[in-house]
Amino acid sequence: MQGAIGMQFYFIVAPETVVAEDLADAIRAFDPEATVKTFRAENDALAGLEVMRPRLLILSREPDGFPATPLGRAVVATGVPIAFLGTFAGGRQDETVVLSSPFSDETVAALLRGLNA
Repeated sequence: MQGAIGMQFYFIVAPETVVAEDLADAIRAFDPEATVKTFRAENDALAGLEVMRPRLLILSREPDGFPATPLGRAVVATGVPIAFLGTFAGGRQDETVVLSSPFSDETVAALLRGLNA
């Protein structure tokens, strides 16, 4: 479900509040009209999916095993793009999108521009 025309929703799941808020600020720097919802736990984000469909879900966690989780199954079923925040980008042989940590406004902007590619 989308809000006002042109409004984009983004979900961030990160147990570290400071990281989530910094990432939300970087998203808003790229997309000033964005509504960014931050969640400390995956179950909270799962409940959020019942209310709105985000443009992107960013999770601060290891990607392996995520598709088998309740949130993973729900996100895959809805087709919401997923990115993982972490230091594990090197050496991945799959299509997993990883936003390297530490991130910057520029790396977040590159990630968001990639959604439109």
